[in-house]
Amino acid sequence: MNIIKKLTPLVVSALVLSGCASLSEEECLVADWHQIGVEDGSAGRDVNYLANHRKACAKVGVTPSLAQYEKGHALGAERYCVYANGLALGERGGAYNNVCSGELESEFGDGYHLGRARFDQRKIVSMLEETLVGYQDELEKVYEDIALTEEIIVSDASTPEERREALIEIELMRDSIPLLESEIDITYKELDENKRRLERLLK
Repeated sequence: MNIIKKLTPLVVSALVLSGCASLSEEECLVADWHQIGVEDGSAGRDVNYLANHRKACAKVGVTPSLAQYEKGHALGAERYCVYANGLALGERGGAYNNVCSGELESEFGDGYHLGRARFDQRKIVSMLEETLVGYQDELEKVYEDIALTEEIIVSDASTPEERREALIEIELMRDSIPLLESEIDITYKELDENKRRLERLLK
């Protein structure tokens, strides 16, 4: 279940207590189902979220008013289903609960799809940045290992056998350098291309 941030205490409470009852027993006893519908709609929750309230309030014998909840929810959905909220939800990588309909669906959806594209593109850029750092660290480690192995060759304490083994190790490590440099170059190009894509999405 995906919950959109809203300024009402009820919704903030639901965010904090995710997985708990949607309403406390005290809230059920004094519930304004129209207002709760407004809050849920404004938070981007589907109208079927009422089932959670029904379950929470059954313990105290309170049955939600479907009619009042639906009227409130429709009003809340009108407030929620705007381009800016769709964009914000998409940029957070949030799931869309299909709370919007008609023209509101189109406006919200346009924002959501752009925001989601930005979110996905940022993930690609971040992944490539991490990959690039990994290759660079690996290459730096190869050079460090070569330097350490060369010390064995010049050390007076090394035996001829140790020097021969060190030379073989250095050759193998040097053979890995072109491949790593190639991977770094490829990743640089991919990263630059994807950064440009992200910049276009942010315009």
